[in-house]
Amino acid sequence: MRTTWRKFVNATKKLPKEYTIDRKYQDYFISISKNKKRIYFVKTDEIETNKGHISIIGFKGKIKKRKLREVLKQAKKQRCVVIANHPLHEYGLSYFLFWGENISLSKKTIRKNKKFFDAVELNAYFPENWKKVRIFSKKNKIPVVADSDAHSFNEFFKSYFELENINFNNPKKFKKSLKKALKKKIKIHAREHGFEAKYKHIAGVFLEEIGEKLGVIKV
Repeated sequence: MRTTWRKFVNATKKLPKEYTIDRKYQDYFISISKNKKRIYFVKTDEIETNKGHISIIGFKGKIKKRKLREVLKQAKKQRCVVIANHPLHEYGLSYFLFWGENISLSKKTIRKNKKFFDAVELNAYFPENWKKVRIFSKKNKIPVVADSDAHSFNEFFKSYFELENINFNNPKKFKKSLKKALKKKIKIHAREHGFEAKYKHIAGVFLEEIGEKLGVIKV
C-alpha cells in the first residue's frame, strides 16, 4: 500500500495546470482541486500481522512489526485509526497449504484487542460475512464500515462509506475528527464485487505471494 501511495502522489505531478495539488501533508493525505471543488485522498496502510490484516490510517513512517499487539501499540502511539480488514472470514484448508498464515482477525482476537479498533470492515469480496460482521459490530459496539478493497479500476468506489465533519487542516485534527466521526452516524454503501471478481482477486494475491517468495516481485 505504501508503494502504491507513493506512485499515486507522484502521478498527480503530471496533472494539467488547471488542477491544484496540495501535498503539504502527503504522509497522511493530499488534495486535488479544480473549479472550487476539492477531493481529498487519504493514505492507508494495510498491514499483514500474525493474526490477520488490519488497516491503519494516519501513520507516519514504516511499520516494521508483524505481531498484532506490537503493531496496534505503534498505531496507538501515533493516535491512528485502526480497522479490521475482512474480519471473521474463514478460509479453507487449501488456502493455508499455500500461504500458511492468518488473513482475517477472529472474533476472539478483536474482542481481546477491542480498545485499539475504531471499526470493522464489510469487504466487497466476502459478502457472505456481512451478516455476522454486522451482528458482531452491534454486539461489541465497534463501528462497521464498507470497503471495495479495489484491485482493478472498475472496482474503485463500488463499495464505500460516508462520514461528515472531517477536518483536514492538519494531521492531528484529521485523525481526531475521523475517530470522532466513526463513533457517530456512518452511511454505508456496501456492494459486492461478485463471484468472478472474488476469485480473480484470490488468484492475483496468490501469484503475488509466490512472486515475492521467489524474489521475482519486490514490495
